[in-house]
Amino acid sequence: MKGIYKVVLFLILMLSFGVRFAYTQSTPDDFCDFNFPRQNGSGGIHVTQEDGIYTLFTNPAIFAELKRKWYISSIIASRSFSPNISASNAVIATDLYGPLFFAFTNENFAVGIFNNTRVKFDRVNDSYRFGEQLFVTTGYGGNVYETENHTISLGVQLKTDFFAVAVEKPSGTAQSEFEDVKIMTSDNTPIEFDTEIGIDVGFLYDYKNFIRFGLSIRDLYTIVIHTDYASYNDMKKGSGGTTVQPWKFPNMSIGLSVAPPIPAHYRTFTGYIFWVELNDIINASIEAMTGPPHTLPFAYDFAFGMEFEFNKAYKLRLGFKELAPTVGIGIEMGNFDVDGSFAIVQFSGTPYTNIGLQVGVSFTAKL
Repeated sequence: MKGIYKVVLFLILMLSFGVRFAYTQSTPDDFCDFNFPRQNGSGGIHVTQEDGIYTLFTNPAIFAELKRKWYISSIIASRSFSPNISASNAVIATDLYGPLFFAFTNENFAVGIFNNTRVKFDRVNDSYRFGEQLFVTTGYGGNVYETENHTISLGVQLKTDFFAVAVEKPSGTAQSEFEDVKIMTSDNTPIEFDTEIGIDVGFLYDYKNFIRFGLSIRDLYTIVIHTDYASYNDMKKGSGGTTVQPWKFPNMSIGLSVAPPIPAHYRTFTGYIFWVELNDIINASIEAMTGPPHTLPFAYDFAFGMEFEFNKAYKLRLGFKELAPTVGIGIEMGNFDVDGSFAIVQFSGTPYTNIGLQVGVSFTAKL
């Protein structure tokens, strides 16, 4: 009976989210995807590893390993940009998470609320987008089979999103993202609204904390409501919006990780993990059968990475994601964590034709 209150709270939150947001949402592109330095630095989304507050974005089965903590991320910033921002194919995207970036975790249970402010300047499509995202989630995960050597965990997670995105087609005369901001006018700028409620599920197998296999299905069932307004004035009047409700394809990721044991007498080198993941399995397969031909190779969905730990506090991360290398660092100082990442990113559907850089940093407090 000890954990029954967490189940009851999970059900209450699920019902309250269902009343507040009646449908699920998806934007036409990856404009509102979350990008975190902790994962980006090592190449994957970590479907086999517990990541504290960031576990709420990976695999709900890992909730079975969470400890009682309050998480507060005061600053998380990520910036992706082309080396030459004046070029005709320049892309710049800036993410700033917070001030709403809180989560509470306990054994088997987690709940969190997050916001993301994003600006994307895209010369390829001659557009400028400014958006705000609110993400609320809760989930429950537990061990369904447990022996001395083997553990199997299952998890379910409910999430809801709300997006408001302003879209502008610049005149083409501006030379920077800052000049394009001036072009956007409050009365004529098109507005997009999106809301969602969705369910994720996860599976995790662990062998002696040495070998782990994880499976995560994001958006197992997601229905989309998307409303376009021709202008800001139309939005204020509540007229002129066009709403569509397509089904959002599930996104399945599988991963395998190995964490060899470290001899007890080691003091400086205190741990390392290797993992490999295959992401976006269902979504990519369905789109390949029903949509236009893909120019991206199958290897684009593979990711692998490694993390080395020193003095139980300092992390060095290396990875390979979307056919490009990544590197990251992490520092754990008791109740305070710092993470940074540097990665090569690709802005087009053809590998290596329009590449750029992504730099991110995060500061997280744990209580």
